[in-house]
Amino acid sequence: MERKTVTWVLLGVIGLAAPAAAAAPEGDDVALQELIRILRQKGLIDDDQYMELQEKADKDEAEKESWLPKVSFWGDIRGRWEYFHYDSPPSPARDDRSRLRYRFRLNGKADVNDYVDVLFRLASGDDDDRSTNQTLGSSLDFDSDPIRIDRAYFAISPFGAGEMPGIGGDARFEFGKVGNPFVWKVGKDFMLWDHDINPEGLSLKLSNDSFDGLDLFANYGYYVIDENSTSKDPYMMAGQLGGEYEIAAPFQVGARVSYFHFGSLNQAFVERGASSVFSSSITDGGGNILDGLTGSATGGAANVIETTAYFKAQCDCAEDWPMTFYGSYSRNLDASPGALVGYPVTLPDGSMTMVTTLGASADGSAWGAGMELGDETRWIKAGFGYWYVGANAFPSMFTDSDLFDGFTNREGWAVYLSRQIWKNTDLNWTVFVSDPIHEGSQYTVSVPNSDRIRSQLDISIKF
Repeated sequence: MERKTVTWVLLGVIGLAAPAAAAAPEGDDVALQELIRILRQKGLIDDDQYMELQEKADKDEAEKESWLPKVSFWGDIRGRWEYFHYDSPPSPARDDRSRLRYRFRLNGKADVNDYVDVLFRLASGDDDDRSTNQTLGSSLDFDSDPIRIDRAYFAISPFGAGEMPGIGGDARFEFGKVGNPFVWKVGKDFMLWDHDINPEGLSLKLSNDSFDGLDLFANYGYYVIDENSTSKDPYMMAGQLGGEYEIAAPFQVGARVSYFHFGSLNQAFVERGASSVFSSSITDGGGNILDGLTGSATGGAANVIETTAYFKAQCDCAEDWPMTFYGSYSRNLDASPGALVGYPVTLPDGSMTMVTTLGASADGSAWGAGMELGDETRWIKAGFGYWYVGANAFPSMFTDSDLFDGFTNREGWAVYLSRQIWKNTDLNWTVFVSDPIHEGSQYTVSVPNSDRIRSQLDISIKF
């Protein structure tokens, strides 16, 4: 066979193989390169033909790589020792206890093109939307532990790496099981939301830093809470506006205003908020008054306004000890005093119970404030805060499960320390002190075990 014929045959093979190579393993490309080298050694192709074939193969490989999304992975694992101390009375007699837990999370991201990303997170934990912790010994005889889809969504940036025309900044749409865009990492932002909750729906994120020292942002979301085939779906629609401003080199302030609308709520929703024993809720909790969250025991709507602000200071005289002060306030505009006498409720075991809410206050406010001092990467970061979450301030199934065990009608303190002991390895210690706000018979769900101290010692490793 003439060298010219061999060259054209190989060019045809390379051309035909290129589309399939996008899905082929890397070893197939290596084999093709080796074939070209052998043909040159045997004298079937000369140096010019070799270079022509090599350039064709390199071009096809570059095109293949340009079409394949770049996938990256990262994650973390945390070990925890947790201790509970209960006061008695007023809590029912209960022994103190401790347990060991771990949390494992694996994140993935595929850069599909300049406009689209696909992201996911797998996490440990049982069927609990407010915890990705796995308790050691929770399954018998060292049974295998579950891994669940914690997040799964695609993100579209309409302007790619550019900015929005005329106003600058960035826009981003997210669809699927997304991260909660309405919480901050400034201080302990867990007054209303447990950070393990990932809503399901659509998020729109806007940001703009075109002003000198001022960064503005806006978030919007529409999320389905419970899909029904025969009635309207309970949903949450939320919006948020905020900004951060550097007053001078050592000083920074930030503020936001959020609005949460819970619509088309049904009886099952308000019963879950009142107590997890009223339904097949996967998460223990409660504390909402049955007709207090929306003003009706059969559903309705709840509208919550929330605002948060913070102040940071880091002067040259104490650069190892920056300070942050933060505070939040919210109010449920639809919170109502209890008015039910003898409301029948069917429990999961089929038995009936009578619920009385007459005399319960509207109690639709929540507020909290705290401060942090130091830097965990230099010496240590220490912080403390106080929070008050009224019975009807927010749907209880979404509130933090560490601060008040996932209940409303609670108040208390959090004290925490953090230190980076090695690169990507932190040691954290947190203590939560909890008490009930009201203790009348109308609040019987949220009172038991509320007088407690919860201590958590963690080692967190990022990879």
